[in-house]
Amino acid sequence: MKIVSYNIKCDLPEGALEQHPEHFPEPMRRNTFAARSALIREVLEREKPDIVGFQELQPHMVRWMKENLPEYAFVGHGREKALDGEHMLLGYRRDKLDLWGLETFWLSPDPYVPGSRYEDQSICPRVCTTALLHGGEFPFPFRVYLTHLDHESVSARMKGLSQILRKMEDDTDRLLTPCFLMGDFNAQPGDVELSPIKDFPSLGLRDLTENVGPTFHNFGQMDPIKIDYIFATAPFELKGAGRWHEDREGIYLSDHDPVYAEVTVSQR
Repeated sequence: MKIVSYNIKCDLPEGALEQHPEHFPEPMRRNTFAARSALIREVLEREKPDIVGFQELQPHMVRWMKENLPEYAFVGHGREKALDGEHMLLGYRRDKLDLWGLETFWLSPDPYVPGSRYEDQSICPRVCTTALLHGGEFPFPFRVYLTHLDHESVSARMKGLSQILRKMEDDTDRLLTPCFLMGDFNAQPGDVELSPIKDFPSLGLRDLTENVGPTFHNFGQMDPIKIDYIFATAPFELKGAGRWHEDREGIYLSDHDPVYAEVTVSQR
């Protein structure tokens, strides 16, 4: 099974480029979603991942996904109070996997209040979407947790990650299933924001993307850093991992390289 985390980069606000071109560097102006969409479809059709967790999708981008990738079912909704705005979207192959359960909660003291946030967070609400899936080569159901941690506040990232890990532990106590945790964590390996993972040793999470290299490059405008991850519990074993780096004359898949992991099940 191949699983992918893909921060696809939200599109420029409608009319913003025409009204304020000085606010957007040339690589960003070139890499609108419309300019990137053909490359996105080409790579997804070539690589054929079984599961893709997208971050930063806007409603028109969600519609494009559903219209252009019919082999995938998509779940997830917007993070704002009315469930609109920026989406995280989980796609899975219709011919291989069945959806047995679905839940979205906000990273906040009130996780089931839409649009809620931690006080020390940016203005952006943050969510985690979890899906219980079954099928493929695995004889058991498994959960996928997809998130995008805050881009401004270290403490909000730590609180959000701790909240997700507690939820994973609680879910596992109720129904013992293997898990994936993936997304854009806005933190580099070794940063304090990732330390909560050590506080939940019972989960046994392993970074499947530990050796894939840097992932965020801001459309080639900076020295890249790794902030995108796929973690997994036993009995998943890593067959291979990497990132999709495409640069077609300055057109990229995103300002992030998507990361992938191919897994099988331990026979031990």
